[in-house]
Amino acid sequence: DVIISEIADPGDEAGNGRFIELFNASSSSVDLAAGNWNLVYYSNANTNGTDIALTGTIPAGGTYVIGESESFSTVYPS
Repeated sequence: DVIISEIADPGDEAGNGRFIELFNASSSSVDLAAGNWNLVYYSNANTNGTDIALTGTIPAGGTYVIGESESFSTVYPS
């Protein structure tokens, strides 16, 4: 019931605006840590992915955004 609802890969130089949004389409919250949820992403021609362990909860009908925490609010200030 959790789907990737958006992938953003804007053309900024450092890729600081990249993010992935997950959407919980179910009627129950999803505890990501309890389910050992991970996101593995590959960039460019890399054959080895980067594994990110997900924590927190996605409420029913809610979203969860994964991005560069240090620069996300600068790229998307509002």
